[in-house]
Amino acid sequence: MTAAARALVARGKTLRIGSPEHTDVKIEVMTLFARAGDLEMCKLLRKTQKTPALSQRQSHAIACVQQQFCRPMPLPGGCPAGMRNEGPEGCSPIRSCTAAGSDAQAAACEAGEASCCAPALLMLEIADAQAGMPTPESLATRRTLARIGCDAGHAELCLEASALGVGTAAAQRERACALGHVESCRPLAPNP
Repeated sequence: MTAAARALVARGKTLRIGSPEHTDVKIEVMTLFARAGDLEMCKLLRKTQKTPALSQRQSHAIACVQQQFCRPMPLPGGCPAGMRNEGPEGCSPIRSCTAAGSDAQAAACEAGEASCCAPALLMLEIADAQAGMPTPESLATRRTLARIGCDAGHAELCLEASALGVGTAAAQRERACALGHVESCRPLAPNP
């Protein structure tokens, strides 16, 4: 983390969460990271932009950062049905998952509700981390959910599938790139 970001984070910790001043600092930190190429900030900026208490100045600041650093990659064929391309992370589900709990989310994903695949994966990953080690059953379920989500066109889940051993890393990166995941389209850095 840069000295500027550390100073902003330290300042933000002194402010009341949710206050306009705290939100200003939050936007500044996200801007620093987005400018440095951290594309995850684009998701956080979109989420922050939906905050009802944003001032017009804050909304404008977020819009400027998004315009500069968070534009989606153009996809000639667009995203698959039920997906949208809002930023550099590529195609993702239009709808939010309405199933509650990891079992219900996993079942919904397996039944074809792609919006439930990522939340179910996250819940299983958290459970595995809390247990200290994933079980073979949990890994198998996570692989299935990642594969289903990727097959439905959720770009980030193609990378998750690769990390879980579904397909080859190169094939999954190519697939994620075709779905608009900007980072996957960049050449891999050589190993030192």
